[in-house]
Amino acid sequence: MLLVKTVQYARRQWREMATSTQTQIEALGENKRSNTSNAADNLRAYRLSKESLESVQRAFVFPKGTTDEVFAPDGKTPSGVKFTIHWENSGSMPTEDMTLHTNIQWWATKMPDDFSFTDIWDPGMTHKDRQIYLAPKASLDSNPRILPVSVLAEIANGRVQYFLFGWARYHDVFSNTKQHITRYCYQILVRPQSRDESRMSLQAFLLACERNNCSDDQCQVQ
Repeated sequence: MLLVKTVQYARRQWREMATSTQTQIEALGENKRSNTSNAADNLRAYRLSKESLESVQRAFVFPKGTTDEVFAPDGKTPSGVKFTIHWENSGSMPTEDMTLHTNIQWWATKMPDDFSFTDIWDPGMTHKDRQIYLAPKASLDSNPRILPVSVLAEIANGRVQYFLFGWARYHDVFSNTKQHITRYCYQILVRPQSRDESRMSLQAFLLACERNNCSDDQCQVQ
């Protein structure tokens, strides 16, 4: 109960900050309308000031890093590697209506040049992403994706290529602002530490793809 009240109080504070910023923006608009002799100059100044205030304070979500860790359900015997994306909001405001999606895809050869990074859904899952709340300067992890040892060995031997890709979509707390998006793509690489297949030792890591690492308008040209 205390946690719920704390979150509600924090949200109210951030909304008050957003309202204050919106009031400043509207005041700039009033100044713009009050001086008709310099309407064009005032309009440009108003738009620049509005964009500046919003860009400095708005939420900005990006993948800060990744984790690849050994997955051992019994706590003893490794059965695979678990891959996780760390998301962070570096802005001064929280997100609104944020959703995340993580995909994993493989090919026997390289990723096709015309691949469109279409979302993939696990069997039986509803094709709808849950909304997430991300506070300012806070972070969260994506749902992990696990590759078994048998698949990691195939990657290490060059028989298959695996890719981890996805996105975060969210709005600002400011009114009348567009939806933001941040996309990512990593190739899962595996380096064999031993050539003895009966006791193969593997090292897994992620390498950024040449495409689909972008945010907002950048994503429209990739």
